[in-house]
Amino acid sequence: MNKLIFIPFLVLIDFLFKFSFKEKALINTGIIFGTFQGYNLLWVFINFIVIFILIYFYFKEKEYKTGLIFILSGAIGNFIDRILYKGVIDFIDLGFWPSFNFADVYNIIGVILIIFFIRKDYK
Repeated sequence: MNKLIFIPFLVLIDFLFKFSFKEKALINTGIIFGTFQGYNLLWVFINFIVIFILIYFYFKEKEYKTGLIFILSGAIGNFIDRILYKGVIDFIDLGFWPSFNFADVYNIIGVILIIFFIRKDYK
């Protein structure tokens, strides 16, 4: 089964939550932890390139597909935000950690899965 089918589903979940909490959210024009604010156009360009690199690796690296699906979903979700809102909508605020969104969570899940499979391959 082609796992790419999960990307629209994950992106839609991210979008619906961002849309639902948009009034209480903040727009992050930077990147991780709100650093490098004000360069949204640069981040749009870099995000676009990263999406294509991730697609390339999705078709090249069979054992990391699940992790890449999550990272691709996160990259696409935040890319859509940058185009529509000139920044990423961050709506999850734990108080002790910078605000984030589901797309960010997808990225973390994807990286953890890839690290897990890399470590599994080298044991």
